[in-house]
Amino acid sequence: MTIFKRGALASAILLGGLVLSGCTPAMQAYKAAALDRGAAVYDTLLVDAELVMCRLSSAGSVARKYWTSAKLFDAWMTICYPQPIAPPTLPLPEQPSE
Repeated sequence: MTIFKRGALASAILLGGLVLSGCTPAMQAYKAAALDRGAAVYDTLLVDAELVMCRLSSAGSVARKYWTSAKLFDAWMTICYPQPIAPPTLPLPEQPSE
């Protein structure tokens, strides 16, 4: 191998290493965009998982999984019902006037 070919090969390896390691501005921007998009996808998945756990699961499934101990029940209530649950208030029937 000639000196020129060795130098070209070494340059190509060095440049490839820099690109793959993220040392170039373009690669940094690509990695940042990928991380942001990935974070958004995982945030959406977490919201969907909470929806299934809190609203779409059957009462029996929730009871078998989360109502078996006070610790699990409290965790489930904290995630699914962060605000205290108040019983619905019904309007009182009007009383006849005397």
